[in-house]
Amino acid sequence: VFLKYDGSDFVEWEYPESCNVNNKSSPNAIMKCTSPGFQMVKPLVSSPEEEETRYLFISDSFFSFIWYAVVPIDRGSTETSSKKVRMWIIDPEQADPAEINNTALVPSTQSRYITKHFYNKGQYPVITLTSKQTHLGHFQKDGYWEAVIPGDEKYNDFHIYGQPISFQHRFVIEGQHTFYWPEPTEPNGEREVSLRLAPGSPLLLVWGTCELYHGLLLSDTGALITKNAFLTSEELKVDPGSLPVPPEGYFTVDQAALLEDGIIFRIDGALYWRDNQDRVLTEHPQLPTSGVMGLYQRTCCASNYPVQDVELSSLIVWKDNVLLVGPKQLKNPGRANFLKIVLTVPPTVTFLTASFGSHPASLATLVMNSVPGAIPRSFLTSYNELVPSWITSTFMTKFKLKDIPKGPFEMRFLESADASLLLWNKETILYSFHNDNEWGEIRPFNASHLSAAANGSKIHQVALGKIS
Repeated sequence: VFLKYDGSDFVEWEYPESCNVNNKSSPNAIMKCTSPGFQMVKPLVSSPEEEETRYLFISDSFFSFIWYAVVPIDRGSTETSSKKVRMWIIDPEQADPAEINNTALVPSTQSRYITKHFYNKGQYPVITLTSKQTHLGHFQKDGYWEAVIPGDEKYNDFHIYGQPISFQHRFVIEGQHTFYWPEPTEPNGEREVSLRLAPGSPLLLVWGTCELYHGLLLSDTGALITKNAFLTSEELKVDPGSLPVPPEGYFTVDQAALLEDGIIFRIDGALYWRDNQDRVLTEHPQLPTSGVMGLYQRTCCASNYPVQDVELSSLIVWKDNVLLVGPKQLKNPGRANFLKIVLTVPPTVTFLTASFGSHPASLATLVMNSVPGAIPRSFLTSYNELVPSWITSTFMTKFKLKDIPKGPFEMRFLESADASLLLWNKETILYSFHNDNEWGEIRPFNASHLSAAANGSKIHQVALGKIS
């Protein structure tokens, strides 16, 4: 129950022992109760006149059962193209500890009883994969449903939902399930050295484009890499190979990109390659060795994009007066060049930032034109990989010069039918939604910009969530 009191004389909430309030001293609070029925609630105030006691009816939740799922590892099987998923229904209030800890391989006695009751009433689970494929569960004599789904040696992510069938007036809530099988990693060798951001830099988090469980966290004290979404992690080090190790004993990294076959690091204006196999940090003949000003990796997987014979880019690199794009793998014997130029600009134009667009085949860059004797102006221009062409957006032209914040900038597009983006510096965020039809600055009610509202703290990174 959401509790709210309007008035300046509020002190705290008075409530039953069978309930819990997240912050009893706040006029806006949430109360949760362990049993249904009427519950007494009273706001205590400092004024002489007391508030009335309220009696609120708390009903039992319709969704008190949940789906449990497990993917047993069959070590005797040589089949890697598919995996079996076992599913049954549990009551979190009465489940076995192994089910609560997600270590159970078969249902407990209580869960088997609940599951069979639901099965007899016509219940069955449906698995929806990220590719939108669906798979039905088939009931087994051991008291669970089983489904066979396409396998992945490292990762499985799917959604389970059932039928609108109740037991004891309660339903089964649908949910998301994720499983990881990270490969064992060899320990770091004696020659391997650390990778760090410059001293005082905020944390930098990079995720794999299509392998969302693969992540890299960079800080000014070291780098951590994970293959199971940080359920576990380990320090990432590199063998310097023929590269001289800096006097401080580690390499200072500016940016990084996780490709499928290795990692690209931007270090002092150059791009270096660390292969997943040999883990040696090295220059690569297909990567620029100077002048690189920025690096951007695709954040949304485009592998399922329904276009045949087209590999969309996964990486954007900008240097000097050229903008380049590259695929998701560096190593490809049949490809002459990893990076290709998609835009060349005159010396008066500077690349400020770049990003992939709302449409999977689009990308955009923010540039600044500095003509001698004229006021520098920034422009947003976008590119389509399927129909190679550049279009200049009206986004930045909608702002007055005095209202445009100073860089450095970062940019991120939302996945949407109409182009929608966020552009930010360390203090504020600009937005443009629905092909520039809605635009402005994200401002809090109590301050001129976000940094001011956060008592001077700076914007380090912007992450976009998913609303389901």
